[in-house]
Amino acid sequence: MTSPLVQFFWGEAARLGLLTLVVFAGLSLLTGMAMGLDLRRRPLLGLGAGLIHLIGASDLAYYLCWGLHLPLWSFGPLTALVLGLVVMLVSRPVFAGEGALGQDQPVSALFWPVVAGIAALIWLLFLMTPDPSEGFDEFQAWYPLYVEGSIRLGFFGTEDSIGLGHGLMASGGLYYQPNLLGLVALAGWAGWDHALFPAYMGVAALCSMAGLAVLAEGLRNSRVALLAFLALVLVFALWSDGFRLLELYVGYDHVLPLVGALVAATLSGSGRHGGRQAALLAGFLVFGRNYGALMGAVLYLVLAARDWRHGRFNMADWGRIAVTYVLFNAKEVGQALLYGAYFPRTPLAGGTAWNPVEILVDVFRHMGGLPHPELLSLPRLGAVPYGILVAAALAAGLLSRARPSLERMVWPALLLALPGVVEMVTGYTRGAFTKPYYAVVALYPWWPAYILGQGGLDFGLDRWVRRHRRAWLVGAGLAAAAIGILLVGRTSLGRLGVSGYAAHVLETYRQNNHSLQVARRLAELDPRLSAEVARRPVLYFYQEPGLGLRYFIGGNFFGDLDFYSVRVQKVLETAPSLEAALVELGSPSLYFSYDWQAYRSLWGNWTKEPLPESGWRKMEAVIPELPGQHWVKAVASYRYSHLVVLDEDALRAAAERP
Repeated sequence: MTSPLVQFFWGEAARLGLLTLVVFAGLSLLTGMAMGLDLRRRPLLGLGAGLIHLIGASDLAYYLCWGLHLPLWSFGPLTALVLGLVVMLVSRPVFAGEGALGQDQPVSALFWPVVAGIAALIWLLFLMTPDPSEGFDEFQAWYPLYVEGSIRLGFFGTEDSIGLGHGLMASGGLYYQPNLLGLVALAGWAGWDHALFPAYMGVAALCSMAGLAVLAEGLRNSRVALLAFLALVLVFALWSDGFRLLELYVGYDHVLPLVGALVAATLSGSGRHGGRQAALLAGFLVFGRNYGALMGAVLYLVLAARDWRHGRFNMADWGRIAVTYVLFNAKEVGQALLYGAYFPRTPLAGGTAWNPVEILVDVFRHMGGLPHPELLSLPRLGAVPYGILVAAALAAGLLSRARPSLERMVWPALLLALPGVVEMVTGYTRGAFTKPYYAVVALYPWWPAYILGQGGLDFGLDRWVRRHRRAWLVGAGLAAAAIGILLVGRTSLGRLGVSGYAAHVLETYRQNNHSLQVARRLAELDPRLSAEVARRPVLYFYQEPGLGLRYFIGGNFFGDLDFYSVRVQKVLETAPSLEAALVELGSPSLYFSYDWQAYRSLWGNWTKEPLPESGWRKMEAVIPELPGQHWVKAVASYRYSHLVVLDEDALRAAAERP
């Protein structure tokens, strides 16, 4: 039997995810080299820029294959064609032979250890979630299941070719931004269809590593800045929900923070072409979220105006970038014109709490170094220590020998204001915290370190270390011991040991994976039930959690049904009884993954045509009585998730009764 420690670090998901990470890292570096980036001077910028080009090219190829119903075999060649055209016609002229990559200066010996430490932290935390958990994010399950189903079909599934049809779940999967779907599909196209979630895990981890690493690369000449950046990454890993979810775990959006980091890295360089390079990279924001289109457009206008003001405006380069924006954003513009600016999630995003005064207050708060509690909330202190740190770093920089300009130190605050501009213009909101701020989440631990690096404080640090070498070594040892004590004290590591703690971590996360646990409960009731559910369709009543059930049970995901879809509701509306409707739908298993409810709040806001309410009311009336119906064979439950398996014969007999 494989030990828990080996399973944690070298289980199937870990092994295949790492292989995917290495393969796409190599392809990204080759793409960066083709763009004209000097990988000897800025290898990590080449990695990040190459990776976002791979993401954009594969997502554009997916759009074309999906929209034009092209066969799946054409996806790989089309991705290569799009990538080649973008790189050779746009990116290479903008990046090649430029001077925005920073001056050649001695690289600190701490640089690569800091990068390696951050990468190891990210990979360690990604290993904690080796299974898709759609309760955390529905796309963890959607990507592997959708790509697997499309491979079976021979083309990318559409609403008309999959059982979910026109409804809540397909609208989210098909009309949200693809994010990393293109790279997962590329892995499936290349024969990696047996390990699509590990492929997603690998490319997501690579995005997180590349984003933080490229920011560290901009600090590579300063030991003070590198140490500050590493310390702040650890602080945000412990006390920032937003940073932890986007940078350290599988899920949510990995494109926005990666592009935000790349934009900051190019703008912080010393070359003349940094503005147009940042504008080009900002164009990829749209592949993360639809409002990324507006964020990119704002940056394009601001940076083009800056180049014009300083006499650096190159019409050919800015024209190329503009054409790229048009192509990248064409799908989003067309979708907004047809279905509205907030489709497919209008009720969640449509300015339900739009307040310009509050938005302005938030903008100035973020610019002043007081991020939202979801981005940083230290115990009993909130974000105040971070604001004090930013102010102290600015003061140290202004008083240092280097005397950097105040403008050079505070310009990142303008990037931190960009999400507020999007919210002000569009009214896009999600209650107390707006998701556009995810585009700048990586900049918060980087900004104070960047300011310290501008201040040229390394000379003073070197002199202090030489004079107090023993104190420095003792202090470093005490810091390492404190981290170890904190780690053991805040976890069960000391009690369980390393191997036991690895098993404990995996099982703890799996206990929160409702679809995995329901699949386990079903197998415990009767292994034959799992085969029965795999053979028949599943009717979903919620998607987060919900959509991941098929990953653990098997079967045809594209044959499943969405309760909030036009087809299901029309069958429920016209059938003489609920039993007759369920028979017509194929006697599906009913998955109430978020309690025994058919949610009225999810009604009709996601489809392109109104849903009838009579079918919903027919189902709602019988839900409390479902477990006791004679045509229900079994119910597998875990916490608030319930899978109802129907007895086909009894259901058919009940449907035939007058």
